[in-house]
Amino acid sequence: MDSVQQQLWQRLRSHPLLLENDTQGFVAKLAAEQGWSTAEAAAAIEEYRRYCFLAASGDSTVTPSVAVDQVWHLHLTYSRDYWNTYCPQVLGLSLHHAPSRGGTDQLRLYQQQYAETLAAYEEHFGTPPARWWPSTVRQFHRSARWRWIDQSRYWLLPRPRWPGWRIPLATGLLALCFPILALALPSNPLDWRGGPFLALYFSGAVAMVLLSVFLRRQMAHSSTPGYLGTPSVAEVAYMTGGTTRMADALVAEGLGNGALEFDSSGRKVRRVRDSAAAERSELHGMLGRALSPNDLIKRLAPMATQVAAELSRRGMVLSGDECWRLRATSALPLLGWVGFGITKIAVGVERDKPVAFLVILCVICTIIAVVLLLAKPRLTSAGRQQLAALRKRNARLARAPRVDHGELGLAVALGGTAVLSGTAYAAYHDVRTPSSSSSCSSDSSSSDGDGGGGGGACGGCGGD
Repeated sequence: MDSVQQQLWQRLRSHPLLLENDTQGFVAKLAAEQGWSTAEAAAAIEEYRRYCFLAASGDSTVTPSVAVDQVWHLHLTYSRDYWNTYCPQVLGLSLHHAPSRGGTDQLRLYQQQYAETLAAYEEHFGTPPARWWPSTVRQFHRSARWRWIDQSRYWLLPRPRWPGWRIPLATGLLALCFPILALALPSNPLDWRGGPFLALYFSGAVAMVLLSVFLRRQMAHSSTPGYLGTPSVAEVAYMTGGTTRMADALVAEGLGNGALEFDSSGRKVRRVRDSAAAERSELHGMLGRALSPNDLIKRLAPMATQVAAELSRRGMVLSGDECWRLRATSALPLLGWVGFGITKIAVGVERDKPVAFLVILCVICTIIAVVLLLAKPRLTSAGRQQLAALRKRNARLARAPRVDHGELGLAVALGGTAVLSGTAYAAYHDVRTPSSSSSCSSDSSSSDGDGGGGGGACGGCGGD
């Protein structure tokens, strides 16, 4: 920050948002309205301050996230403080808030402004926290609809989420306690009655799954010390999604720098004639004619083999032998347990006992073992660590890339074509993954700040 920006930031930090005659308190009121904890409300207010800093200190229009916009909405209701104190004395300009006119052009404008906002945020404050600054796709998703709800008349139920790893782990540990029942049973498990044996088999199956996952993770080590260096877009994309992701990332890179163009009606990629960028593109030699994305993926197979070999040499990707050894070893515990179950099934059939439940458990274990055997792991442990570091270092870029700054290739490499939904190249994402394509109807608004400052743009108000 320069001296002027430092003074602006100091004024923003000094303004308490705890206003005169406000008995409930701004933080408490915000928390109550949004269903946030006090800590979350305080964190959201801090993000609002940072947004206001970007709006007042930059020359371009900025766009807030939905959560930050909610803080802004509440502050606007304190009109005396906002217009008589905050804008003139703290910001040094009038920061207006106005609804969008709607339409595709407005949507594209706000998507671009949002990406620029996150880039400016990163420059001044570091990586924007995903909790308050989501990706462009989430920010402008068409399914986001906001309504005032009277909680005295309606119940609000959150959408269910898949449980985290702690719940299955706790379930597995609990299942491991079942074999304690074996202390009062015959020494040979094949002679056990149905109930105790099913408890034993279920708990053992859980243990075998955990062991298989543990072996799969622990064996993902390369014989070569891992060193990634400065990876290319193609290398990052191959690490995250193989040949398909590599093709998408190279196409996105070419679209962003003007080397390629995508014909949405013909669903084909072609190079731009007489373009210097096209001459430098890694896809230049493969695009003598327009190709569909699937045809391009096939053309890229030799290049993907070379990239994989280089990454394997650097210890980032498993070689073919290492991959097969890992798959076979991780599947063995479950396959052995299936064999144990089949033996018990044979004993049960011979003794004319019901075995239906045991057959079902054996089938489930067999399916899991086959999945482990067929699923091809790509990365070594060093590769996973390096990729995690890349994602952390480029968190903003992977959520909201800027089209005209050469960021599209790496953004797609890290996040897939979904990041193109917030750009002018959304048609390519729609063709690649039509079932998940989405665009917002422009629930946005914008205005400029009087007095020469940057403007504000709302990411969640207004309407179609």
